[in-house]
Parts: sequence; C-alpha cells; structure tokens
Amino acid sequence: MILDCEATQVCGGVIIIDTAGITIQHYRQFATVQFLSLVVNLVQDCLPERLKAIHFVNEPFTYHAIFHLIRPILKKKLKDRLHFHGSDLSSLHRYVPKDFLPEELGGNMGPFDNTEFANYFFSQEAFIERINKYGKIEKCVPSPDRWKKKILSL
Repeated sequence: MILDCEATQVCGGVIIIDTAGITIQHYRQFATVQFLSLVVNLVQDCLPERLKAIHFVNEPFTYHAIFHLIRPILKKKLKDRLHFHGSDLSSLHRYVPKDFLPEELGGNMGPFDNTEFANYFFSQEAFIERINKYGKIEKCVPSPDRWKKKILSL
C-alpha cells in the first residue's frame, strides 16, 4: 500500500507514533536490547522508503532515557529526524499540518481509522511467508552484545 507507491519511496514519508495508553507491560516486552537493535537496523538500513521524520507523541519519560542509550549507535541522519513532542500537539503541528492528522492528534481528518491499512497488511500473509524463506544476512543485524559494548564504552 504505502511502500507499493513509487511516489512514497521517492518523496518519503513521516511516521507518527502515539504511545497514549501503552503500559509498562508493553514496554517490558519490547524494550530489550535485541528488539531495539532490530528496529534501529530496520529503520536505518532496511526500510525501502525515504524516511523524513519519526515523531513520538504522548511518550513517557522512559523514551528519552532509551533514546539517550541508543543515540551513540544512530546515524546522524536518523538522530536529526527523531522528534519527541510529549503531550504538546502544537509542537507536532509545526512539522505536520493539521490537514494530514486525525482528530486524536488535533487534526482535521476526522477520527483515526486504520481499517484499510490493517486489511491490506493482513492480505499480504502469502508475500511475507515467501520472503521469510530467504532468511537473513547475519552480518547486517547488529548483535545485542555489540550494542552493549558500544553503549557501555561511552
């Protein structure tokens, strides 16, 4: 859908992550060195899109702590494209016009509805199964031990 569109790949896109309602149990599942390593590698080196920015909204203070831990291993381009807004939606609106945002983020697009995207995503199961057969190139995915060494050496 989004990545299938050539214009998106050429012009780029913006990701907005609204963490309202996420609990400590969610963080315990995903805030591991291995998972963060995988996400950073994906965003920096594997995403087939020109990423213009990632905006975090309603993020807890722990995001800032995690960001400072992983900051040394982020490429400058990605560091410059991460924005933390907390609950200050006017800060988000300086980067993303209200006409492109749902009403939950102070926008003019009406209520958030990801039904179309979810239907598309779940329709791609056969494609995902096919590409998963190729495996991964181990040297491209930083090991958690490499992360720990780099972070602890600072």
